[in-house]
Amino acid sequence: MANTLFPTFMTDFKLIYRDKSLRTFLFLPLLILLVVYVGLPYFIEQYPAVNDYLIPILIVCSIETTQLFCFLYAMIFIEEKETKTNTVYGIIPVSLTKMLISRFALPVVLTAVLNFALLMIQPFFELDVINSLIYSFVSALIVPLYAIGVSIFSKNKMQGLVWVKAFNIVVILPIVYLIIDPSWKVIFTIFPTFWLFKSLESIITDQSNFSLSIFIAFVFMVSLLFFAIKLFQRKHYSD
Repeated sequence: MANTLFPTFMTDFKLIYRDKSLRTFLFLPLLILLVVYVGLPYFIEQYPAVNDYLIPILIVCSIETTQLFCFLYAMIFIEEKETKTNTVYGIIPVSLTKMLISRFALPVVLTAVLNFALLMIQPFFELDVINSLIYSFVSALIVPLYAIGVSIFSKNKMQGLVWVKAFNIVVILPIVYLIIDPSWKVIFTIFPTFWLFKSLESIITDQSNFSLSIFIAFVFMVSLLFFAIKLFQRKHYSD
C-alpha cells in the first residue's frame, strides 16, 4: 500500500489544482504561519491587551491549519458523487478501507507537519517538542473525520458548503470554554476538539494533564472516525 500513497495523493492533487476555487486554499496554511510569526507579534506590539488572548488565538490558528485538507477532500468526495466516479471506486478489487487510508495518509502527515511547524515557530511560548509533535498528529485526524463527515451529509457542492460551515462551528465551538464559568465547561466535553484544545493548553501552560487530554482526544476521534468510515463506505461508494 505504501507504493500507492504518493500516486493517489497526486491524483487528488490534480483534481484540486484544476479547480481555481480550491487552488487558492493551498496557500491557507502558509498564510496562517505568516500571521502567527509576523503579523501577531506586530499586532500585540501595537495593542498589548491582545497578549491576554494569546492562548485561544494560538489554539484557533492550530485548528485552522487542519482546515486545508478538510475542505479540499470534502469537495473532492462531493465532486465524485456529482460525476458518479464514486460508483467506480466501489467495484475495483481493492479494500475500500485501504483506499481511504491511501488517500488520507499523506494529507494527515502534511497537516501534522504544518501544525508542528506552527507550534515551533510561534515566538510567544517555549513548547515541549515531543508533546507538540504528538498533539500535531492527533489534531491532524480532524482531516479525514471532517471530510468524510461533510461528504456523508452532502449530495452536492451547495449542500457541502452549508455542511462545511456547520462542521466549522462544531470544530471551533469548544474554544469558548476558556472564557466561560468553569462550571459550564463540562458541556463541551462531548466535542473531540475540546480535548485537543485542553491538550494544547496544557502544553502552553506546562500543566501535567496533557497525557490524559490527548489520550481522550485520540480515542474520541478514532472512535468517531471508525464509525464515519463504515457509514461512508455504505453511502459514498453506492450512491
